[in-house]
Amino acid sequence: MSKIFRYIAIGLLVLGFAIIVITISKFGTVSINLPPDPHKLSDFGAFIGGLVGSIFSLAVALFIYITFVESKQVAFESTFFNMLKIHNDLVNDISFEDVSKLITGRRCFKKFYDILRGGYLNSKTEFSHDKNIKWIQKNSGLKIKESHPEILYKINPPGIDEEVNDEFQIEFAQYIFNDLYDNQNANLNHYFRFLYHIIKTIDESTISGKKKYTGIMRANLSSYEQILLFYNTIWMGQNGKFKRLIEKYKLFKNIQTELVFNDVHTSFYDKKAFGNDD
Repeated sequence: MSKIFRYIAIGLLVLGFAIIVITISKFGTVSINLPPDPHKLSDFGAFIGGLVGSIFSLAVALFIYITFVESKQVAFESTFFNMLKIHNDLVNDISFEDVSKLITGRRCFKKFYDILRGGYLNSKTEFSHDKNIKWIQKNSGLKIKESHPEILYKINPPGIDEEVNDEFQIEFAQYIFNDLYDNQNANLNHYFRFLYHIIKTIDESTISGKKKYTGIMRANLSSYEQILLFYNTIWMGQNGKFKRLIEKYKLFKNIQTELVFNDVHTSFYDKKAFGNDD
């Protein structure tokens, strides 16, 4: 937008000077051998002060506006890249004790993903059991303890076929991520809050080219950071604030879909989140 205004301002200056030259030529005042006509000079001065003066004033106003916009852009870029540096520092400070080996930095996200995938592969029975107990307690008024699972088979709660039940798959994804988040709160809490703050700052700014900066932020995320963000946002639910921004700025445009545990999980998001606008 600044470039367009700059071209307009330059065009106005060229137009103003062109009018002056044409007007001087018309009135014949370019010749120093001819005596000036007072009436012509008066008309010429009024013309310059009116039309041409207004054109120059508009050009100057545009240049002032361009300077103001560009100064805001520079100030924003300074803030953005400082935040990006802080984000990278946060990532570098993350650590995970894996048996006898300390894992640090971005490599931790691969480990977090492995833990999350292990939960997905090994916790369905436990989750189904908990979900069924909650359904029975809600709909029958019975107080069922985990030590009496045989009651489940007598009441037969609906919607427990996880292979065809989309709601089950989404809730299960939330369940396993909640377990990871509880165990890795010290590492993940500040990370996701600050990542959200960066995208929110871009969204609420008045600068142009916002998608350029969210694109830089997206490119700064590793594949495993993206997939952890993917499941963190599912865990937050449909009303989560981050979900809207992810979809608006296509933050999963280049996500490795083979890392997603189940195709149903992608349906949690609008297809715009993956760069599909059709």
